[in-house]
Amino acid sequence: MKREQGEYEAIRDAYRRGHASYSSRWAEPHPFLEPERALMRSLLPIGGTVLDVGCGPGSESAYLVNAGYSVVGIDTCEDFLVEARQRVPKAKFLRMDMRSLELAPSSFDGVWVGFSFLHIHRSDSEMVLRELKHVLAPRGVMLLALHTAAETRWVNTPIVGLAQDDSAISTYVQEWNLDDIKELVARHFTVESFRPFTRPSGIYPLLAIVCRRSEDARE
Repeated sequence: MKREQGEYEAIRDAYRRGHASYSSRWAEPHPFLEPERALMRSLLPIGGTVLDVGCGPGSESAYLVNAGYSVVGIDTCEDFLVEARQRVPKAKFLRMDMRSLELAPSSFDGVWVGFSFLHIHRSDSEMVLRELKHVLAPRGVMLLALHTAAETRWVNTPIVGLAQDDSAISTYVQEWNLDDIKELVARHFTVESFRPFTRPSGIYPLLAIVCRRSEDARE
């Protein structure tokens, strides 16, 4: 646990050092997640509440607010939160770790976890999914986007857009075998969409999952 906690601190430090370049690179919502974005819109109630987990500079939060949702964004990097508050004044932004969500139960119709769950070590992944499920309303909908690999493994690798003084910054990422992550998510959610893909000019295999909280899902 001490080893992993030190690695979480290294992840936070990496984003602190590289937040400016990351914000510039990902100033707009990821276009390659538009299929999942459209599905989420079809499943969310009009004017519903959405939690943006690992909100970064607020690009997805801005999209969600403009689409008519009430948005709360959370991140552990204060530099991102400052930028997000300036960019999206209609949303609420909090410094919070997804491993310990200090939010009311069943308070969100949707949860958007776009490439932030990938920084959660496998040993903590089930705990985090329980946290996310706890804050979702019954039948609430969630997006998970992450990296995949032939084997589930914890690696130190460059993050696209994360740099300081033109030097790329690497940090810790949990890569998932497709079967492993699908089995894990299905313990707590009903999977609506499961799409492995590689983005144009991308270097990592990616996966987008849309799922719904289901009281019938296995605990």
